[in-house]
Amino acid sequence: MAWVLVVALGAILVVGATGFSITGYGGYKELGTALAVLGLSVVLWLYRIKVQDRRAGESGASGPR
Repeated sequence: MAWVLVVALGAILVVGATGFSITGYGGYKELGTALAVLGLSVVLWLYRIKVQDRRAGESGASGPR
């Protein structure tokens, strides 16, 4: 059942993200900007968990969990 939902939501995402005439706004420039922002957020999140969390563990400081 989960795979059916993955395929259905993936199709909706592709049509919604690239069907500019259907949605009536945006274009490939806006899609590229959105994907760049999403990619940057993933890179910053990875930096946060790989570098900053490791530093906090080494110093012995314990933050809120």
